[in-house]
This record gives sequence, structure tokens and C-alpha cells, in this order.
Amino acid sequence: MNLLPWRQYQQAHCVRFWGLMFTGSLLIVLMLMVSLRVGDIHSRHVLQRELSGIQTVQNRLEARLMREQDVAQPDVDKWFPTQVWPPALLSLAHIIPSQAWLTQLRYQPPSLILTGYATTLPVLSGMNVVLSKIEGFTPGPAGALLQDNQGRWAFTFQLKKRG
Repeated sequence: MNLLPWRQYQQAHCVRFWGLMFTGSLLIVLMLMVSLRVGDIHSRHVLQRELSGIQTVQNRLEARLMREQDVAQPDVDKWFPTQVWPPALLSLAHIIPSQAWLTQLRYQPPSLILTGYATTLPVLSGMNVVLSKIEGFTPGPAGALLQDNQGRWAFTFQLKKRG
């Protein structure tokens, strides 16, 4: 019995099998590389579109803020020109008694809101008369008056801009 043809057949079969395994592995590796590359390109494209959208929104927001500032600035100047601030603040500094001090000064058109403390009740009761002497303002309604645990009187006064 001659086994030579069978060995040739087995050898050819083995070469085909391992050739197909090598070629298949090579194709799979190539497909994975192409897939990763396409995924990377797609991800980069999505990120670029998202960045472009964010930049567009940011530019529109900045433009809107600039428009609002341009629109709001004349309104503030119309209600309260900056030339009124120095004399009003200087007269406020000179008029407030030494037993009273401010903790907050807030401007909400057309009112100036003063918040602070006074050491005694008579000083606090005289604040309304004192505040009527500030240039460019008339006293508005007084806010809450509270006494803290140290005996100081917390006050809030509102001054309206004179017309």
C-alpha cells in the first residue's frame, strides 16, 4: 500500500487550511483597522460639528449681551447720569452720623437702597431727616428695623431719585 498520494492530499489540505486561516486573520485585522479609522474620523467629525455649534451659540450669546449692554446703558444714563453720583455719595458720607454705618449700598433704578447699622434708636430715628438732605434724592419708604444680639439696630432705607 502506497501512502504517497494520501500524504500529498493531506499536505495540500493542510496548506489550504492554514492559508485560509492566515488570509482570514489578515482580512479581519484589516477590517478592524478600517473600522477603527472610520470610527475615529466619524468621532472627529461629530466633535467638530459640536464645537462649531458651541462656538455659534457662544458668538450669538456674546452678540446678545453686547446688544443688551448697548440698550441697557442709555436707560441707566437716562435714569441716573454718572454726574449725579459723586455729589450724592459725598453728601451721604458727610451727613450720616458717626453712630451709624453702611454695610450695603445698592442702586436699583430709580431707587438707592441703603443697608446698615446704628448704635442707638435715637440715631436711627434721625436717619430719615438726615437722608432727606442728600442731593438728588428724596427719602422713600423705610425697610425693616431689627435689633441684633449685640444691641445694634439694623436698618434699610430707600432713597428715590428726584425728578
